[in-house]
Amino acid sequence: MSEEKMHNAGENRNTRVYAAIGVLLLVFLSIGNVHATNLPNLLEQNGLELGGWINGGATYNSNHPFDGFNGAVTFSDRANQFQLNQLNIFLQRNVESEGTKWDLGGCFDFLFGTDAI
Repeated sequence: MSEEKMHNAGENRNTRVYAAIGVLLLVFLSIGNVHATNLPNLLEQNGLELGGWINGGATYNSNHPFDGFNGAVTFSDRANQFQLNQLNIFLQRNVESEGTKWDLGGCFDFLFGTDAI
């Protein structure tokens, strides 16, 4: 596959991921009349936890490759440039295990960056 086709495939994948996240956020926010001031209350009332982290870095290459490619390195393949390694956002709900009622829980993770290949 040519470099241009790989670049276009990556852009298409990113577009689909951003669209999916947008749809999920719209559905989540349309549950009720949600405002920024009562979003933490909505999460707490439904037993939801929202969190995440961000991780980035740079790799130095003293050879200064003209195209910025850092050789056969997998994740830090860009020489002398900052890279976003992980931007992770999660939304989770723990399953209530006490009592006799039926419950539902789970975790959604959204990972972006060079580690998300």
